[in-house]
Amino acid sequence: MEAEDTDAMHLSSTQPPSRDEQPWLVDRIPSRLDAERAHRPLDPAFVLSFRHAIFNEAARDVPYLNDETEAIVQSSSPTMEVYYPVARASVPPSIPPEVAPERLLERFRQEVYPNMSLLCLIPIEAFHAANLSGYLGYAMATLGAMMDPVASSITHGLWSFANTLSVIGLEMDNREARNLDMVNAWVLLGTYGALCGDVTSWQQTNTGHGYIGTAARRLYNNTNADPHCNAVPALLLADVLRSIHYGHPLTISLLDCLAGSTTTDLSAVNAYLVLLKGHAPAPGLSRDASLTSLIAILADIHKFALILHPLSQTVAPPAGARSPATLSEMMEWHTPFIPFSANNEARLVRRRLSKALRLWATSYLADSQRDTATLYYFCELYLALPCLQTLPAISKYPPRVASDGPVSQSRQQLADAEVRNAPEAETYAWQILENVNETNRITASWIPITIFYASLVVWRLQILKPEGAGRSSPKVLLLFKEELKKMSWPCCRTMISTLDALLF
Repeated sequence: MEAEDTDAMHLSSTQPPSRDEQPWLVDRIPSRLDAERAHRPLDPAFVLSFRHAIFNEAARDVPYLNDETEAIVQSSSPTMEVYYPVARASVPPSIPPEVAPERLLERFRQEVYPNMSLLCLIPIEAFHAANLSGYLGYAMATLGAMMDPVASSITHGLWSFANTLSVIGLEMDNREARNLDMVNAWVLLGTYGALCGDVTSWQQTNTGHGYIGTAARRLYNNTNADPHCNAVPALLLADVLRSIHYGHPLTISLLDCLAGSTTTDLSAVNAYLVLLKGHAPAPGLSRDASLTSLIAILADIHKFALILHPLSQTVAPPAGARSPATLSEMMEWHTPFIPFSANNEARLVRRRLSKALRLWATSYLADSQRDTATLYYFCELYLALPCLQTLPAISKYPPRVASDGPVSQSRQQLADAEVRNAPEAETYAWQILENVNETNRITASWIPITIFYASLVVWRLQILKPEGAGRSSPKVLLLFKEELKKMSWPCCRTMISTLDALLF
């Protein structure tokens, strides 16, 4: 009997504590400090005791603290005051003494918010909260500093720090993914990141954009969404600009963005769907709704150029041969009963998008602002030249060369053949330049990209034109360069350097 009691005592000492003694992990309430605690450096005394336990047969008899380990604990000093993921955050950029942080926030509210396309769909109250989230405050300060000549030098530092804060917030506390401030901040950060001109910033933007795209889908496509706050059109615009500038596929699905139950302007969705079906949309659409429908068409054009068109263009036609797939011919010839092939499918999709653009122009172009007209002509240019994504790499635009690598000879031949067989592309390029409007304090976010791509089309056409066939001087690129000089978006400096290299 005594032996059984001894065995029972031995078993109880070796068994893990019961549920009553220590709660199960499933019963534990998560804390926002869990990630921090999990990544803290181990206590040196604990590490030393663990080593003793490994090498000592009587590991259970090794105390956690003895004279040796206690001395280590008392003499050790922490090497870091913060732990992962806060340790990833860089030091906040120093703001010049003459620039108060509140001044940057006010510049954003007074100069950026009223003039930034589709941002007005987010109520200004969202940017006037008494306790702004750290990432939202820094995001607002980023665009505010871009408008302040004194603080323009710290703009990129503010953006990078805000970007890091947003990722840290998501890693430390998943509840941030259900915070509208996170999506509102990314509308600003994603737009700025889409217009950066270096590969490092592109990588930062791509990392955060995947997080926020998922968060926005969950936030807005539910019945509990705030009907007065809709950042989805501006978020879609940022994604389209990022995809075109980087040469990447879209991250945000159009159906997810434009099918929200309570927040999306249904008139914009209906106009987009009606245009794709080949019918004229209803009149009286607001400017923001018509712009949103045009952005949705541009997203479809980008997907066509990036995915479907390369499948149908594998061999360049002989020099001087006339392409049988010009837009004017496709408008006349169409039958849905042709055998399926990549070429025929590309022709049908291209025809459908071209008709949607013509119907949009008939309904809204006359009443649109000049910035919106610039975007429309860029859509026409992109549809006329689906090879447009090849031109930045051919021109040695630094971030595209770093991400895409050198252009192969076959790709360049295909692009040159397409440029040569699309005379209307040059007309669209000059119409883009004519409609640039610099009356606003902040340039529309798509203007730098449209101007730069239009200049590359003009440059490539000059090279491909035979001598004496109306070939103009390369100095016409100075017109595009001067427009880029007036803009404060970060990619403009890199674009200007690229045009300088093409000029001289």
